[in-house]
Amino acid sequence: DYLDAAYTDPATGSTEVTVTEGGTTSGIDLTLALGGSIRGLVTTDSGTPIDGAFVQVYRPVLEGQWGGPSWVASAMTDATGAYVVHALPLGSYLLQSDAVGMVSEFYREATSFLDATTVPVSAGTSTSGIDFTLSTAHDLYATATTGTQTLSGIEVTRAVKPGYWEERGYDVDAWIGKSNGRSDDPNV
Repeated sequence: DYLDAAYTDPATGSTEVTVTEGGTTSGIDLTLALGGSIRGLVTTDSGTPIDGAFVQVYRPVLEGQWGGPSWVASAMTDATGAYVVHALPLGSYLLQSDAVGMVSEFYREATSFLDATTVPVSAGTSTSGIDFTLSTAHDLYATATTGTQTLSGIEVTRAVKPGYWEERGYDVDAWIGKSNGRSDDPNV
């Protein structure tokens, strides 16, 4: 569970190392910091292990930051539904699991990053019991129309609700004039 590190020459600040064919280059030393890990199980609603499910680890957005959570690492479950994500720096993380034919889930039975529970990681320790129970996905077939014209490019999602983009600091009214069923006109 050691973290990646890059060499930097302490005298020059350079990251380049000059080597000579047949020679020995000494004094290129690194000290690796110890990371932590997260482990758990991914199963179906009935408790059957899911082989080949993905578990994604993200660093949450900090207060005052713009954007969404940033991807850090991922792992895939084995035949027993078990996963381990190694070499994580000290901190708190958001996790998401998904698998073919299953509904994606954020840790702790959440449907979005906003509702997810962060998982703490300490150096040299394994945070265990971070389990997911995924439900079977079902297809939805719909046609969007306006009058008699069929619309294309419409995306249906269960994660976006009224105020979703505004809560993240976006001025939706500036983009499309009206949002989330509001009847006020921003140009008045």
